[in-house]
Amino acid sequence: MDVEVILAEYPREQPEDIRVVYDAVDTPKATLRSIVTIPTGHTGKLPAILFLQGFDCSSIDWPLPEPNFTRELIYRLTQAGFVVMRSEKSGVGDSTGAPCRDMGFHDEVSLFTSALKKLKSYDFVDTENVFLFGHSAGGWIAPLVAAAEPVKGVVVQGTVVRPFGEYFVDNWRRSQWLRFHLDLAKLEDEQRL
Repeated sequence: MDVEVILAEYPREQPEDIRVVYDAVDTPKATLRSIVTIPTGHTGKLPAILFLQGFDCSSIDWPLPEPNFTRELIYRLTQAGFVVMRSEKSGVGDSTGAPCRDMGFHDEVSLFTSALKKLKSYDFVDTENVFLFGHSAGGWIAPLVAAAEPVKGVVVQGTVVRPFGEYFVDNWRRSQWLRFHLDLAKLEDEQRL
């Protein structure tokens, strides 16, 4: 049986009061899909924020109507007068390059540094007023990106200050306990193994 199917593009974010630009960041290791939200009704150069997402390899493109708290934060920052840029990780969504899960920490710092340079290249961005917003593991990456490419400030939210290995173990322990309500003593023994 032959079936003819016409595939359409994934929907794009289209908020009513914000301009959204889908673009790309070229890096030596990947081409990253970027999404830039721009306030409407503002003229001249605007302050900007590069949003650095957390540890997982999920998309930062949220066009569907279900609630998304991170998208709402980004939209509110944009409505407050900031240009906000997000970039997919390598191999996620429309991005090319190695799968996200195969990228190392230093690779991510390099990719997000390239994204920051791209953000600063837009003619509507005030390059003296660019900030980094690191969420979760993005908070580990933000200071290293700022060391490579200067910014006015760094904001982090939901970030821990300890080695990644310890964070990962604690996060796994918490998720297993919350999900399965395991005996904590038994869970501790299993984790030490």
